Amino acid sequence: MITTNVQRHGTVLVSVTGALDEDAGAALQQALNDVTADERDLEVDLHGAMSMDADGLLHILALHRRAESLGLRVLVVGWQAPSNAQDLWIGSARACEVRTFPNDP
Repeated sequence: MITTNVQRHGTVLVSVTGALDEDAGAALQQALNDVTADERDLEVDLHGAMSMDADGLLHILALHRRAESLGLRVLVVGWQAPSNAQDLWIGSARACEVRTFPNDP
């Protein structure tokens, strides 16, 4: 579960607290519901995020795609990759159906 605090001053600032997991999508997407032509940037502040799993990363990517489709530049700040970051990436790649292959000799 996460909470978001949205501020608008030419930049849509979304401050996230809690766990970014499969339940986070709706709260993140809601931040872009009232974007106006005056807003040029989306800043997602993850300093308060306690954890993020593969689903949370996919939600951030979906938010990024939607923001770009609205003409916003996107900046994500404050996330410190955990020691299991490689496992997170691999899980996300599987969820996105990305296939990786070893280098052929």
